[in-house]
Amino acid sequence: MPSHSLIVACSYRKLNNKSDCYPPQILVELLSSPDPRTQEHAVTTLLNLSINESNKGAIVIAGAIHDIVEVLKHGSMEARENAAATLFSLSVVDENKVQIGAAGAIPALIKLLCEGTPRGKKDAATAIFNLSIYQGNKARAVRAGIVTPLMSLLKDAGSGMVDEALAILAILASHQEGKVAIAQADAIPILVEVIRTGFPRNRENAAAVLWSLCTGDLQQLKLARELGAEEALQELTENGTDRAKRKAGNLRVIHLPHKSFGQAMATDYFCCPNYQIIRHSFLQDPN
Repeated sequence: MPSHSLIVACSYRKLNNKSDCYPPQILVELLSSPDPRTQEHAVTTLLNLSINESNKGAIVIAGAIHDIVEVLKHGSMEARENAAATLFSLSVVDENKVQIGAAGAIPALIKLLCEGTPRGKKDAATAIFNLSIYQGNKARAVRAGIVTPLMSLLKDAGSGMVDEALAILAILASHQEGKVAIAQADAIPILVEVIRTGFPRNRENAAAVLWSLCTGDLQQLKLARELGAEEALQELTENGTDRAKRKAGNLRVIHLPHKSFGQAMATDYFCCPNYQIIRHSFLQDPN
C-alpha cells in the first residue's frame, strides 16, 4: 500500500503532468481504508488532482463519486471537508452535477454546513451552490431541509456565511419548491433588512429572492410592503450597483396597487443570477 507521503507527493507530480503517479483507481480504493489518516490523505490527493481539468474525467471514471460521498458522510471532519471541496471541484462539469446529486451528496453536505468548522461550512456551501445549478438538485436540496440552516446563517451576521446563504437562496428561489420553502421560513423580514442595510452583493441577492417570493403571491407582496420594501428598493435603485438597480427595478410591482398586480406579473420577469464560482468565493455575474 502506498505510504502517506507518497500519496501526497503524487498529487503535486500529477498536477505538473508527471506520469509517475498512482492512478485515480488506487486512490479511490484508499477512500475505503479503515485508517482515518490514509482516508484523509487519499481524499485530499483527489482534491488536488481534481483541480486540473484534465484529471476530472479520470477521477469520475474510476468510480470516485460514490466513495467520496461515503467519506463525506462517515469520515473524520478533515476528510469530510476535503470530500466536500472535491465534489465541488468535480461538479464544475455539468454531467457530474447530476451524478453527485444522485449519489446522495446533498443531505451530507447540508449536515456539514450545520456542524462543520468555518472552512468546512464554506466547502459545503460552495458545493451545494454549484450542485443546485442543476434543476433536479434544487428539489433535492429543498427536500433535504436546506432552507432552515440557510435562514439561520442569514440571520447570524457573525457566522461569516451571509454571502453564501443568500447566494444559495437566490438560486433555490427560482424553483417552485424552493420558493415555497423560503416563504414558509418567514424570509421576507430579513430580506428587506438586507436590502436596506447589507453589503452591495448581498443586497442584490436579497432583491432577487424577494422578487421571486412576491411573484404571484399577494400575501408575500403585502408583507413586503408592510415591512418597508418600497422605500428600501427605491434607495437601491438610486444607490445600488448596476445589477442591484436592475433587480430592484424588476420589483417595481411593489409600488403598484393590488389591482395592478396581475398586469405587472405579465410584464415583469425574474432572471436567476448566473454565478461563477471559485472555491470559497461567490462572484456576482457581470450582467
